[in-house]
Order: sequence, then C-alpha cells, then structure tokens
Amino acid sequence: MKTNNNKGGIRKSTSSLFAGTHQYYAKFRPGIPEGVINIIVDYFKISPANRVLDIGCGTGQVALAMEGRCGEMVCLDPDPEMLKQAER
Repeated sequence: MKTNNNKGGIRKSTSSLFAGTHQYYAKFRPGIPEGVINIIVDYFKISPANRVLDIGCGTGQVALAMEGRCGEMVCLDPDPEMLKQAER
C-alpha cells in the first residue's frame, strides 16, 4: 500500500481514496464505451487466447466490457468492497 505524506504531516493511504464509495461507483459510474474497448483490443491485439490484468479494477466495468474478447480477466483492487461489488 502506497502512502503519501503532505506538508501538513497527514498521512493518506491511496488505497482508502475510494473507501466506502463502491455502491455509488457501481450505480453512477458510466460504462466503458464499446469504441474504447475496441481500441484497446486492437492496439494490444487481445484475443481469447490472452490473459488480461486490470489493476485498480474498481467495480469491474472493464472486465464486463472485455467479456468474450479475452480468455481470462484478472482483476485487482486495493479496496475489498470494490472487488465484492465487481463479483456481483
């Protein structure tokens, strides 16, 4: 977990930046446009034979948009509540 120290001496964990927001994030965050996913798939030449890693996956919107385009999607997020929401 990375921490940042500011000049005021307050330590903030970057993993807690979105803590407690998982329900709102899932409800109000717009989905990933198909055109954006197409650009990613084309640029990286992603196929069903590939495994894709999504670091900072949040509620899994990229994973949902990538369904059927890659063989396996591995999702990582420092907020366990975001991961629980992604599994739904």
